Amino acid sequence: SNLSFIDYSFYNNLSDLYNKYTIKTLEKVDKEKYDSVISREDKTIPQIIEIINRINNDSINIIEYYEITKLHPTLLKQIAIENKINKPKFRTFINKLTNSSPTSLDNELKTYQVISSVEITEEMKRQAFEYLDEINAPHTVATYSTLIRKLIKKK
Repeated sequence: SNLSFIDYSFYNNLSDLYNKYTIKTLEKVDKEKYDSVISREDKTIPQIIEIINRINNDSINIIEYYEITKLHPTLLKQIAIENKINKPKFRTFINKLTNSSPTSLDNELKTYQVISSVEITEEMKRQAFEYLDEINAPHTVATYSTLIRKLIKKK
């Protein structure tokens, strides 16, 4: 792809592959490819720092995050630490990204939910999962709940 590892990760969801193909693993498996990838310039760092600042200012939610980037939370955290912008709100956000349990449409269809006096309908649940797929976001309780709340606000 000719992109750096960070840049590739910015645009592409690596969640399932991340642990298997981290840059550290690549170094052990294919030193030549590792040297090639590691020498590439990270062009998305200014955008990533802006995202981290928005997280620290509480001006971005988990859905907006996935609308902008697919960067793995571990890489986001690494960049925040390297740039000394790893603040409490950021750490809370990262915990939400990494520790939220998986969910599915089938699981959510089995539940009855009322949020802010609004019954969450089957249509809303389907819309939420369709949108998560559209933005290539993980199906977690955090992403689903945030999106459902967003749908409620539109009503």
